[in-house]
Amino acid sequence: MTNETPITLMTHNTLQPSSKRENDYVFQRKERDTRWEKHCIDALDEAGLVSDDGIHFTTPGSREDADNALYDLIEAVGYNRKKFEDAGLIIRTWKP
Repeated sequence: MTNETPITLMTHNTLQPSSKRENDYVFQRKERDTRWEKHCIDALDEAGLVSDDGIHFTTPGSREDADNALYDLIEAVGYNRKKFEDAGLIIRTWKP
């Protein structure tokens, strides 16, 4: 297990329950917008973040320098926040 703190690109390509009445569920299918996804991936790439799978993004060197990975990620997101928001990305923080 590593100490990497990745950014995950969230897309909606699965069926999700949108409401429940008694024992009946209603599902809405959300179509993927691959052009928008590519636009977001390009914005993360332009900010210097790297990915092996196109889903999880980390800062360069985070695998080698795990002690500073979180701080590097916070700095990268803070520095590029406007660029990310202009690209349509929503930045949320939370404490698990």
